[in-house]
Amino acid sequence: MSIGKPLKAMKRIWVLLLLKPVKQSLGKLNCSDRLEEYLLIFVSKLQHFGLSFRLNWAVDRTGKWQELEYPSPAYPAFACGSGYVISKDVVEWLARNSERLKIYQGEDVSMGIWMAAIGPKRYQDDLWLCEKTCESGMLSSPQYSAQELAELWRIKERCGDPCKCEEK
Repeated sequence: MSIGKPLKAMKRIWVLLLLKPVKQSLGKLNCSDRLEEYLLIFVSKLQHFGLSFRLNWAVDRTGKWQELEYPSPAYPAFACGSGYVISKDVVEWLARNSERLKIYQGEDVSMGIWMAAIGPKRYQDDLWLCEKTCESGMLSSPQYSAQELAELWRIKERCGDPCKCEEK
């Protein structure tokens, strides 16, 4: 059986599950019917498991992200940004081992440490941003407030690019 059909079905289900709450939350923005198109584009990119990872990130021994229990000077690769996608087998592994997995200073770092134990294949996508920044075609950018996201959406709707809008 080709993976194409299940992937297409999964993407459609995912979009249908997301579409209603997203439309409800963005409804106040007078968003167009193009929202479904944007979501389909986003979900189609997820077939590549688009993520961004921090590599060789130094362990903070002081400050807000302090970690005193992890012994290494650097963390193993861990996903960063507004979220990450994991496969069913990874979810099942996490569930089976949940009682034994130590939680570190953040869920992203903890996940990276746990994943180092099983070595899953990582897929990097530079449009899944780790820092609050704006790039054309971005799939995700963290740390924006709801108001800032609403403004980015309005600019994208008006000009096609959420990062810049030259009035015509």
